Amino acid sequence: MGLLSDRLVDPAVKECLVIGQRVISITGEHSAVANNCISKMDDCIAAARACFESESDEEAEERFLELRAASEAALATYESACEKADEALKEVLAIMKEVRELRLSWRNRRECRRQLVLVSQHLTGRERLLERVRDKMGEFARWSVETDIRHNRPIR
Repeated sequence: MGLLSDRLVDPAVKECLVIGQRVISITGEHSAVANNCISKMDDCIAAARACFESESDEEAEERFLELRAASEAALATYESACEKADEALKEVLAIMKEVRELRLSWRNRRECRRQLVLVSQHLTGRERLLERVRDKMGEFARWSVETDIRHNRPIR
């Protein structure tokens, strides 16, 4: 907001900028959580491969089970971050709709458009990250099931 906040008179515009910044902050947090989740799943997949290759290595199996639990916890945290980001997005879309219906000066319209562009860039990055997490989840599930089968455990 910075210097422009003094020149913006419409409260809806100010609210749009504040909510937009919050969405950007939340999507940044979402990205950090998603990257952590991917990292945990990568660790688990590596452990699953090691466990899969060694039929009777109890240490490898224990490490795999430990990392699978950590990956599942990271996925739960990730899902919560997704919900939070979705709620923030709904807020910014609602305020943008409200702002669009107002008769605003060119400066206010320009500032709102600029904010919307920033938000959309963050959301585009979020969509790419969602795809990466989905792909990693598929690989994680496959290795988890294959390892369970190989070690005669019930499939989760």
